[in-house]
Order: sequence, then structure tokens, then C-alpha cells
Amino acid sequence: MKDEFKAVACVEIREIKTFCDRIKAALPATATFMGRKVDYYQETDGGDPRWALPEKITLSKLKGYAWQNEYRFLFSLTDALDFEKVQTLLVHDDHVRVANPSEHQEHFLNVGSLRDICRVHEITAAL
Repeated sequence: MKDEFKAVACVEIREIKTFCDRIKAALPATATFMGRKVDYYQETDGGDPRWALPEKITLSKLKGYAWQNEYRFLFSLTDALDFEKVQTLLVHDDHVRVANPSEHQEHFLNVGSLRDICRVHEITAAL
């Protein structure tokens, strides 16, 4: 991972439940929050209901990325993660969709110091 991401450091979250609790506490009471391991699937998998479930879409990736062994944290301040809150399109392989910045909002969370539950690892060339 170090080489693939050209990383100079990584953060180890030693107490995921505490981290999740702090995120939830920093969010409005009406927000939806999830923290889970990513599910990796084959492109040839058929009949999967993933595409009707926005949280499944955001918490899954193609099997080729399984080496990342990813854990994701996500939240929504709207109903965007509700059942069938998706828009699907069929596109040609050469189609490139550029993200529209107006569709994405920043939301900063004040979770306080994380020194008690996280550890920063500096990555040296020797690793």
C-alpha cells in the first residue's frame, strides 16, 4: 500500500468503536452514520441488490481492490442513504463523467483530539 499510494505516513485507528462514537456525537442527531469494512465483489457477480442500496454502493468495490483491505466511515445529513435513493445510467466505456463540485458539500466534524485512540506511523524508505 505504501508504494501504491506513495504514502509518507499512515494513521492506525486503535479503537474504531470509540472513533465511531466521536463521529456520531459530532453529527446532527438526524444524520445517518456507518462505519464498516468494504465488501469486494467480482464484476461478473449478477443479481446483486447492491445497486438499490446506496450504503452498499458506498461500502463496496471491485475485487481487484481487495488488497486495500479498506474500512470506510460515511455519513449523510440527508436521506441520500435511504433505499433506492440512486440514479443509474448506462454509459459507454469511453464516457468520462467529471464530478460536479456543486453536488458535494464539505462538513467538518470536531471530534476532539484522537491521540488516545490513534497512532501515526511515519513510513521510512527501509519499510
